[in-house]
Amino acid sequence: MATTTTLETIAKERQRVQEEIARLQEQDRNLYLEQVKLQTRLKTEDEEAQEKAKFALDPSLQRELEQPVNPFWGADKVALVSYPRSGNSLLRRIVEKLTQTVTGSDARPDRPLVQQLTAMGMRGEGVMDSRVWCVKTHYPERVGRARLVVKRAVLIVRNPFDSIASFFQMMLTDSHTKSVSAEEVRMRFSQLWSDFLFEELSVWMQFHSHWKQIKGVFVVRYEDLVQHRAKTIKEIADFLFRPLYDSGLFTPDEVQSRVDSLTTIPQKDVGLYAPKALNNAADKASTSSNGDPVMSSESTPPPSSSASTTAPSSSSPTLSTIPRWESLDPTKAGYLKALGYFSDEQYRHVLAAARSHLVQFGYWDTCIAARPQCAPDLVPYVDIPPGGCVVEEDDQLRLNSRFALRPRTKQDPYGRGFDVRWEERLNALPKPVSSDSLPKE
Repeated sequence: MATTTTLETIAKERQRVQEEIARLQEQDRNLYLEQVKLQTRLKTEDEEAQEKAKFALDPSLQRELEQPVNPFWGADKVALVSYPRSGNSLLRRIVEKLTQTVTGSDARPDRPLVQQLTAMGMRGEGVMDSRVWCVKTHYPERVGRARLVVKRAVLIVRNPFDSIASFFQMMLTDSHTKSVSAEEVRMRFSQLWSDFLFEELSVWMQFHSHWKQIKGVFVVRYEDLVQHRAKTIKEIADFLFRPLYDSGLFTPDEVQSRVDSLTTIPQKDVGLYAPKALNNAADKASTSSNGDPVMSSESTPPPSSSASTTAPSSSSPTLSTIPRWESLDPTKAGYLKALGYFSDEQYRHVLAAARSHLVQFGYWDTCIAARPQCAPDLVPYVDIPPGGCVVEEDDQLRLNSRFALRPRTKQDPYGRGFDVRWEERLNALPKPVSSDSLPKE
């Protein structure tokens, strides 16, 4: 009996010691995590101090961004995310008018294209520290110049036909506002455009795959900012300001008043610049007798897509799980204005390769209706694989901390996609005859 009691006592003591060891190990782990957080915070603050010293701001803007003038000082940041040429500048202007303060960006302010934005009125280019609340980023399409930690994000999406064509225009002209006609692209740059399109479509899809899976991301379409303006601005304002109501800095009535005031301003007076002149009239003017766009002899058909006509596996999400979007009208501004740049083969390739994204973002039906001959056998479905560039940690999103979809290389030192290969080929061709964008509508 005594032996049994002794063994029970030893067992209890052993269990107590093991529990104490586990408690101490957990304590050590928590202390380590706190130390890592402290080091990260100190490093971030040091980076912010270095950024402030490195990129001097206009004194008036500096005073505007400092306390106590700026009510968003130190608030959890919000990222304004987009693939290039998807309406981020328009989104920033709307946010600036709603918040009555400037937005920042993770771009280097000494880059020529960034300097163009600064000259147009984007005064917060390059600012990404605690002085700004909302920060523009194209990550992971490219890595910004410094790490960025945000609490939430607004992802603005634009259909791949218009966004990729507009991106190509920007690379050709090195400008946000100049454009090259669809006819000139087909006649003089068709092979360059074809190769660029097939590479860039992959980046467009991967970019949205990374962001679509992240919690705390509000998705808005560029086309809705143009065609359903009042409703979309109200949704953006609700997403941005709702967490701030408890602080007492803003009330729902005050925010609604700002929304009402903004929606009474004509669209042409809100945007930073007029959209590039991507005119669908060129699509009609450059078709053969059977309605197919004419391709120059330099053009080559797109790579075949072996899965282009097959339905997804039964494990793929169904169409019933897709959020409802407002209907879009291709005959109105802001939607499917670059179709003149796409041959039927190129158009079908985009439909087949990006169909999951087109369905998910509500573009599928109108894209099919625009050229039904290109996709008589394509089955719409949603099967977007998750990405891994955006780090979710401690209820925050860590950007510019992993690889980019287009890393910086010797051939592409700025990670902008239009690398030395394109530059060399472009230099060997006649210079594009660019024109300024059309006057604001």
